Amino acid sequence: MGQFESRMGNAIRDGLHRGVDATEVTIPAGTAVPLPAISLDERKSLAISNQSGATLYVGGTTVTGGSSKGYPVLNQGEISVGISDRAIIYAYNSTAATLSGVYVLEIA
Repeated sequence: MGQFESRMGNAIRDGLHRGVDATEVTIPAGTAVPLPAISLDERKSLAISNQSGATLYVGGTTVTGGSSKGYPVLNQGEISVGISDRAIIYAYNSTAATLSGVYVLEIA
Protein backbone atom coordinates (compact mmCIF):
# COMPACT_ATOMS: atom_id res chain seq x y z
CA MET A 1 0.00 0.00 0.00
CA GLY A 2 2.96 2.33 -0.51
CA GLN A 3 1.36 4.56 -3.16
CA PHE A 4 -1.89 4.66 -1.17
CA GLU A 5 -0.06 5.87 1.94
CA SER A 6 1.99 8.31 -0.13
CA ARG A 7 -1.05 10.01 -1.70
CA MET A 8 -2.93 10.29 1.58
CA GLY A 9 0.25 11.51 3.26
CA ASN A 10 0.05 14.57 1.00
CA ALA A 11 -3.36 15.39 2.49
CA ILE A 12 -1.95 15.17 6.00
CA ARG A 13 1.03 17.37 5.12
CA ASP A 14 -1.32 19.92 3.54
CA GLY A 15 -3.02 20.52 6.89
CA LEU A 16 -6.15 18.39 6.49
CA HIS A 17 -6.05 16.84 9.92
CA ARG A 18 -9.36 17.27 11.77
CA GLY A 19 -9.75 13.52 11.83
CA VAL A 20 -8.69 10.28 10.19
CA ASP A 21 -10.74 7.12 9.90
CA ALA A 22 -9.87 3.77 8.29
CA THR A 23 -12.52 1.14 7.61
CA GLU A 24 -12.61 -2.31 6.04
CA VAL A 25 -15.81 -2.80 4.04
CA THR A 26 -17.44 -6.13 3.17
CA ILE A 27 -19.55 -6.12 0.01
CA PRO A 28 -22.17 -8.85 -0.55
CA ALA A 29 -22.40 -10.48 -3.99
CA GLY A 30 -24.28 -8.48 -6.61
CA THR A 31 -24.81 -5.41 -4.45
CA ALA A 32 -23.65 -1.82 -4.12
CA VAL A 33 -22.75 -0.34 -0.73
CA PRO A 34 -21.64 3.16 0.34
CA LEU A 35 -17.94 3.62 1.09
CA PRO A 36 -17.93 3.90 4.06
CA ALA A 37 -21.39 3.32 5.55
CA ILE A 38 -21.11 6.56 7.59
CA SER A 39 -18.85 9.38 6.37
CA LEU A 40 -16.33 11.14 8.58
CA ASP A 41 -17.62 14.64 9.48
CA GLU A 42 -15.98 17.38 7.41
CA ARG A 43 -14.19 14.84 5.21
CA LYS A 44 -11.86 16.33 2.61
CA SER A 45 -10.22 13.21 1.11
CA LEU A 46 -11.17 9.60 0.58
CA ALA A 47 -9.01 6.72 -0.62
CA ILE A 48 -10.07 3.20 -1.55
CA SER A 49 -7.68 0.25 -1.60
CA ASN A 50 -8.99 -2.92 -3.23
CA GLN A 51 -7.31 -6.03 -1.80
CA SER A 52 -10.37 -8.25 -2.36
CA GLY A 53 -9.06 -10.52 -5.11
CA ALA A 54 -11.61 -9.19 -7.65
CA THR A 55 -12.37 -6.04 -9.61
CA LEU A 56 -14.54 -3.57 -7.73
CA TYR A 57 -16.68 -0.91 -9.46
CA VAL A 58 -17.24 2.52 -7.89
CA GLY A 59 -19.67 5.28 -8.74
CA GLY A 60 -22.94 6.85 -7.67
CA THR A 61 -26.14 5.23 -6.48
CA THR A 62 -26.70 3.52 -9.84
CA VAL A 63 -23.26 1.88 -10.02
CA THR A 64 -23.12 -1.61 -11.52
CA GLY A 65 -20.39 -3.81 -12.90
CA GLY A 66 -18.87 -2.88 -16.22
CA SER A 67 -17.76 0.42 -17.62
CA SER A 68 -21.23 1.80 -18.42
CA LYS A 69 -22.13 2.56 -14.79
CA GLY A 70 -18.98 1.94 -12.76
CA TYR A 71 -15.33 2.93 -12.61
CA PRO A 72 -13.18 -0.20 -12.18
CA VAL A 73 -10.74 -0.49 -9.29
CA LEU A 74 -8.72 -3.60 -10.08
CA ASN A 75 -7.57 -6.04 -7.43
CA GLN A 76 -4.54 -4.51 -5.70
CA GLY A 77 -5.67 -1.16 -7.15
CA GLU A 78 -6.20 2.12 -5.35
CA ILE A 79 -8.02 5.37 -5.97
CA SER A 80 -8.04 8.61 -4.00
CA VAL A 81 -10.22 11.69 -4.41
CA GLY A 82 -10.85 15.02 -2.76
CA ILE A 83 -14.48 14.69 -1.70
CA SER A 84 -16.75 16.14 0.98
CA ASP A 85 -18.69 14.14 3.55
CA ARG A 86 -21.92 15.01 1.70
CA ALA A 87 -20.90 13.14 -1.45
CA ILE A 88 -21.24 9.36 -1.30
CA ILE A 89 -19.26 6.88 -3.39
CA TYR A 90 -20.75 3.41 -3.82
CA ALA A 91 -18.86 0.20 -4.55
CA TYR A 92 -20.43 -2.63 -6.55
CA ASN A 93 -19.49 -6.30 -6.27
CA SER A 94 -20.20 -8.07 -9.57
CA THR A 95 -18.92 -11.44 -8.36
CA ALA A 96 -20.93 -14.37 -6.97
CA ALA A 97 -19.11 -14.20 -3.61
CA THR A 98 -18.95 -11.69 -0.77
CA LEU A 99 -15.88 -9.47 -1.05
CA SER A 100 -13.75 -8.45 1.92
CA GLY A 101 -10.44 -6.63 1.82
CA VAL A 102 -11.84 -3.32 0.59
CA TYR A 103 -10.26 -0.55 2.68
CA VAL A 104 -11.40 3.06 2.94
CA LEU A 105 -9.31 5.87 4.41
CA GLU A 106 -10.93 9.25 5.11
CA ILE A 107 -9.20 12.46 6.15
CA ALA A 108 -10.98 15.55 7.42
